[in-house]
Parts: sequence; structure tokens; C-alpha cells
Amino acid sequence: MHTVFASGQYNFLYAALVYNVNAYADARLTDYNLHWLPSCYFDGGYIYDYGISTSAIATGLDGSCAREVPALDLSVTLTWLGSASIQVDVSIANNESVNSAPLTPEAPEGQGIGTATFRYPFTAKASDPDNDPLYYMFDWGDSQQSDWLGPFAPGDDGLDTHRWTMYGTYDVKARVQDTAGAESAWSPVTTIHLAKPGNANGDASVNVGDAVFIISYIFREGPAPPYPNAADANCDTKVNVGDAVYIISYIFRQGPAPGCN
Repeated sequence: MHTVFASGQYNFLYAALVYNVNAYADARLTDYNLHWLPSCYFDGGYIYDYGISTSAIATGLDGSCAREVPALDLSVTLTWLGSASIQVDVSIANNESVNSAPLTPEAPEGQGIGTATFRYPFTAKASDPDNDPLYYMFDWGDSQQSDWLGPFAPGDDGLDTHRWTMYGTYDVKARVQDTAGAESAWSPVTTIHLAKPGNANGDASVNVGDAVFIISYIFREGPAPPYPNAADANCDTKVNVGDAVYIISYIFRQGPAPGCN
């Protein structure tokens, strides 16, 4: 052991228990349940080797050095007090970083009303005690969830869009995950109410009245459609005569249904 220590290849401390010379050493041997003498215990017994060849000792030291250990700083000071007494002072500093889970996001922000089959954006805002970048996930209330989106830089809102295929009312919520894998709880919900595509007048059905409503809105300064995009029957991002014609074709000529495919 001393030969390896003196070589300078390894930075370590060791203690030798010479059982047939020192009664205290002999008493300690029972703690190790030895089956062979001489034997070497490395890292407090993490690695055990019998024999004292320099190659066996080097193998034990290499195995100990390769082991992943916590980020601890250990300082050991030995002071000779005389009369066969040594004072041992040990100081340990824990440098392990402790990750904190992100805070629960605020309720997502987005449109409160719209039309099914059209795509709408939503944003969510959250923060992390460790100021880590965040991944966002949205639950759209229709049995669909987004993937983990991001990472977004600290302070940036998470953003995604969604298209609901059926009209109705849906609750949108979000949660976040930091880069260490810790997740927040789900946010409060934001509700979106979606009309049936082509239901320009908001009466929950698509019929000739919707075509008349569109014509009145365009040419007679009639009221605006109560649901955004509902009057855009052909999904071309404009409300014009073409949408009224599209609805008439759907009702009387078995044309395609209003909305976006």
C-alpha cells in the first residue's frame, strides 16, 4: 500500500491495521468479517480485495475513482496530541444542487368563443424557483393533449394552437416541466365555447337563415356573426357571398359541410 501511495499516482489516504502488533487494530478486525489476510477495503468497503499486490491495490483505487459519487467536499485534519492520541477533524460540504418543481401555471390565455374546425392559439405563463427553462403541455379538454413543447426560456410564455373537430364547450389547461424533469400541477382552466361551422346567426343549426344572415351582414349592415369564423363557411378566412353560396350548396345540393378539413 505504501509503495502505491508513495508513487504519487493516486491522491488518497489509508490506514493500516496491523493486528499482530496493535491490540486496537486486532479488535477492529472483527468489524470487517475478514476471510483472508492481508485484505484491502476501499471506499469504506465499497470495493474489497484480498492480497496486497500493487496491481490489486491500483485496481481497487481505479474502481473507487470511477464510481459516481455525490458532490461533497470532504476535509480531514489530523492533529497529533501526544501520548498516542490523534485528533481527527472532519468537515463535509454538500454541493448537491436541489431542484425545485416549477410553480403551477396561470390559466391559459386564448379566445373564449370561436367555431369548431378552426385553429386557435393559446398561451400559458409559469415560473420556476430555479429559473430553469420550461416545457409546456396543454390539455385541450377533448381527450387530446399536446406533446411537451419547448424548452421556453425563463419568462417566455408557452404557446400552442389547437383545432377542435366538434362544436361545444371545452376546458383548456396547462402544466410545465423543468429541464430536470420536475413537473407542476395542472393550471386552472380557461373555457372556450365553439359554434357549429356555418351557424352564422348563432341559433345552433345550419340552414337557409344563415345564408340570409350573411347576405344581410355584408350588404345591409346587419349584425355581425356572434361567433368568430362561424360565417366563414368555406374556411377561406373571409366572410363574403361565397360563404352564403357554400351554405346553400350544402343544404340543397349535398355539397361539403361548412368548416375546415
